[in-house]
Amino acid sequence: MPDQNKEKGAAPFENARPCESHTSHCSAPASSPVFPKANSIREAALRALVSGPIRQSGFQRSWRLAAYVRFLKDDGWAIRSREVAENGRVVAEYVLDLQDAATASAAARFRAYGVAA
Repeated sequence: MPDQNKEKGAAPFENARPCESHTSHCSAPASSPVFPKANSIREAALRALVSGPIRQSGFQRSWRLAAYVRFLKDDGWAIRSREVAENGRVVAEYVLDLQDAATASAAARFRAYGVAA
């Protein structure tokens, strides 16, 4: 598997929760992520993210992956993104930030049970 940081045209992943390092600027602490409704497009996006990095071209459920990633971020999931070259264009690639304890724990539950346990 190629090194993601050395992929041609790839930028490093951005921080999922940049304000965590500046706690004086954050009003609310990170909480457990909210699990999406079963059989929803949001759940399909989470399922894809739990499997590994995802780009729009690999997400067939909807052409609005970026919107569903934003919804998941708003629900407390730590997701990192970076720009990569694909077919002569620059596109976003998303990955769960498993360095975030709440996201890692919730992702493990999702992998094991498919839903919040």
